[in-house]
Amino acid sequence: MCTYTWLPQSSGAIVTMNRDERRERPEGDKITTLSYQQGSLQVYYPIDKQAGGTWFGYNTAGLCLALLNRYQDAENQSIPEAVKRSRGDIIPHLLKCASLPHVIQQIETNDFSGYPAFDLMFTDGQELWQLSHRNPQQKPVLQQHASDLPFMLTSSSVAPEVTFNYRHHQFTQFLKHTSKTTAEFILEHFHLVQTKGLESESVLMSRDLSHTKSICQIDLGAQSYFLRYLRQPEFARAFASL
Repeated sequence: MCTYTWLPQSSGAIVTMNRDERRERPEGDKITTLSYQQGSLQVYYPIDKQAGGTWFGYNTAGLCLALLNRYQDAENQSIPEAVKRSRGDIIPHLLKCASLPHVIQQIETNDFSGYPAFDLMFTDGQELWQLSHRNPQQKPVLQQHASDLPFMLTSSSVAPEVTFNYRHHQFTQFLKHTSKTTAEFILEHFHLVQTKGLESESVLMSRDLSHTKSICQIDLGAQSYFLRYLRQPEFARAFASL
């Protein structure tokens, strides 16, 4: 239940992701920083308090990764608990890579059979890639998207087709009526938008049992990277400051 956008810039791209989860699931409370390759590579991501791992992160090599659950493939997610693995472990492992070719190499040699279905988006700000793991019994599908075009991917556990169509329509309208693509503008006019009467389908989602818990954003075209991490109580304050 998440929404991911990629907005290309003259240099790099702005990546933003809404994380939608059950209301009782605790949200992460800090950005974890780790060092690899004798300290030459730093990794940053929020930690899921319940399962560990993460859904979004980046490193100082300029790589950004985001993971969305594939609820549309729920019928393919029957995995014995004895071999089931947490999807939150995928991004921390791949963020140890210092280049896209290295990420792809790791993906092609990794065994994803123990993971429930997911979509993994990864980019260096110049290229945009998607790994779709649809069935534990099949090899994931790897594809590259056009890096000069805006892109959106979303997931939903409730009425997925209706929700997909509504959010894609909202994204198309957002692109149609704006020439601005600053990080703040994308937040205010797309990722923080909730339509009255359509709260369940909105990008800033709200349902009885679930809602948008946080938003992560990074500008991969900036001179220095900064991971913006907004949790649900901070949405109103962030919106007021934009």
